[in-house]
Amino acid sequence: MIRRRVGIHLLRAAAAVFVAAVLAAPAIAGDSPQPEQERIERGRTSYRAYCSNCHGDGGRGDGKMAELLKIPPANLTRLDAENGGSFPAERVYRVIDGRDEIRGHGRREMPIWGIGFQDPSRDSDQEEEVRQRILDLVSFIASIQEHGADGGKEAGS
Repeated sequence: MIRRRVGIHLLRAAAAVFVAAVLAAPAIAGDSPQPEQERIERGRTSYRAYCSNCHGDGGRGDGKMAELLKIPPANLTRLDAENGGSFPAERVYRVIDGRDEIRGHGRREMPIWGIGFQDPSRDSDQEEEVRQRILDLVSFIASIQEHGADGGKEAGS
């Protein structure tokens, strides 16, 4: 039991470092925005397929299925504003992944995409592919943050 807890804590720490490194890499390396823009576009594609029915096309929690849910979907465009102006990339990653219980998150109404993004017909380790899909989504969600008192920019632009 202790060994499992240590393993879970190490996995969480490694995921946090990985998420931070991937999201910060273009800024640190001085790379062109091209790789990040590609990640955002892949995230946008996944978002439209897996998230927009609940969270809405613009990420404001107003998707077609939103009114049918017991707990309203989050407004994904205000995450940095609700986190003191800092986008909570690690938390967003963990919520999307869903395989970790997140203290203070309450009941889980959202699908567990860490499992859902795996192909059960494949007999191989798919962790890296799942991690990349989730990071793409995190990058897209970071790109739709509204800034300023009136929301500032249009979501998804």
